[in-house]
Amino acid sequence: MDNNETRPNFIAAFFGFKRMVSPFFISIVYFLGLIVILASTGGALLKGPVDIFAQAGLDLEGMMVWAGYAGLVLIGFGGILIWRFYCEMFIVLFSIFNRLSDIKSALQSRS
Repeated sequence: MDNNETRPNFIAAFFGFKRMVSPFFISIVYFLGLIVILASTGGALLKGPVDIFAQAGLDLEGMMVWAGYAGLVLIGFGGILIWRFYCEMFIVLFSIFNRLSDIKSALQSRS
C-alpha cells in the first residue's frame, strides 16, 4: 500500500471518529495520576500519620504510629489499584467500540 493511500484514510477516520485515539491519552493520564498518587502518598508518609490523624481529631501513640504508617501505605496502594481499574475500564470501553467498528466494516464488505 502506498503512503498516499493510507494518509487520507487516517485523516478521514480521525475526523470522522471511526477510530478512537482516547486509549493513548488515557494511558498518559494514567501515568500522570500514578505520579500524583505516589507523590501524595510519599508526602503523607513524610508528614507522618500523627499530624494527619491529629487534623481529624485523633491522637496516635506508640504502636499506633506504626499502624498509621502502614495505613498510609495501604491507602496509597488502594488508590493506585482503584486508579488502574478506572483507567482500564475506559480503555476496555474504547476497545469495544473499535471491535464493533471492525465487525461493522466486515459485515458491510460481505454484503
